[in-house]
Amino acid sequence: MPAPDPLKRYRLYIAMFLLNLALVVGVIYLLRRDQPRPVIITVLPTRPPTEAVSSAPAPASTRPAGSPATPTGLPTARPASQTKLDLNSATLEELQALPGIGPVLAQRILDFRSAHGRFDSAEQLKEVRGIGDAIYQEIVDLITVE
Repeated sequence: MPAPDPLKRYRLYIAMFLLNLALVVGVIYLLRRDQPRPVIITVLPTRPPTEAVSSAPAPASTRPAGSPATPTGLPTARPASQTKLDLNSATLEELQALPGIGPVLAQRILDFRSAHGRFDSAEQLKEVRGIGDAIYQEIVDLITVE
């Protein structure tokens, strides 16, 4: 009569352990075989603190005739900058400063530029996914291609 197998009770546990071990090793292999993706951290620029602003309008005697009664020290509409942003040399932060362009669209513009080379015209910006006619019309006067 053959001797009883002392491991007979534990064969199921051993098989389950080996199956789980193979599963864990396979998952680790799959996770490590992909190239790590770069992490892009964007820090938004902050404004320096401004001085205390008086909210009282200037006395009528000190205002020039015909000038509007706006509170002194409050920001007023500034004329637009005369320099346009060159799409071929713009940085991520400069692109984000454009109206309607957030961090995602700015990154797509940079990715498009690195994949397709320099922009030939400002209108080529419409080929970037997410930039349609509405956004293009908003920024067309603020951009250039040199």
